Amino acid sequence: MTRPDRPLEGITVLVTRPTGQGEGLCREIEAAGGRAASFTLLVIRPVDDAALRQRMQDAVDSSAAIIFISRNAAEIALRMLPEPAAFAGRTVIAAGPATREALIKGGVENVIGTDSTRASEALLDRPELDGGRIGSAGVAIIRGEGGRELLAEELTRRGARVKVVEIYRREAPSPTPEQVHALWREVRPDIVVITSATALYNLVAITADDDRPLLFGTRLAVMSERIGDIAAELGFSKPPLVAAAPSDSGLVRAIAKGAELIQYDR
Repeated sequence: MTRPDRPLEGITVLVTRPTGQGEGLCREIEAAGGRAASFTLLVIRPVDDAALRQRMQDAVDSSAAIIFISRNAAEIALRMLPEPAAFAGRTVIAAGPATREALIKGGVENVIGTDSTRASEALLDRPELDGGRIGSAGVAIIRGEGGRELLAEELTRRGARVKVVEIYRREAPSPTPEQVHALWREVRPDIVVITSATALYNLVAITADDDRPLLFGTRLAVMSERIGDIAAELGFSKPPLVAAAPSDSGLVRAIAKGAELIQYDR
């Protein structure tokens, strides 16, 4: 029987966020009594050159609304355009609380945020982006390479003049086969945290065939139902634990529900 203040007692959770972005989640897992293990599944590479900086500056200057799709987009953009005044007088919208926090920390004022795990859909529900209000205004979408097209396509359909600026790329890490094998034979996580579809695809790709039964039999804690649907299509057998809020605390609450199932099975 676990203590109410330590719901993750005896549970090992694998955190797969990019380097430098999982420490807070690991601390919350350990504070709840769990064991947190880190294994990066994504490497974030800024795409930064003079032409891209100018393209982003032009997009910001010609847009009434600036949308940041992720914390990475916010942090990298603020390094490229270090003066928060560059965004003054425009509607600044952040996809999720972590993105909003990064913008505010960087000095951007009056940031509008969303608190849904369905990022693009939640953004499209914002009254500021309603077709009747957005009209033919310019909208800049700051994101990484290969992001979902739903937001840009729908805003274009509503009449907006959309400019997409991709300022970073996601790359798969290159762990040794021995490191990946050790995940499933030594670390043996009870729950794996997956916060993007790209990370999920990378995890499956680097796992050897002999270890895939263990991988597909492990429960995932995911940031959205969309990622959970992809996991089912790939062959994961257990229903995913979906965070109710796109935050570390939201993930920990979802993990705690999974821990109850694991403790019961034991």
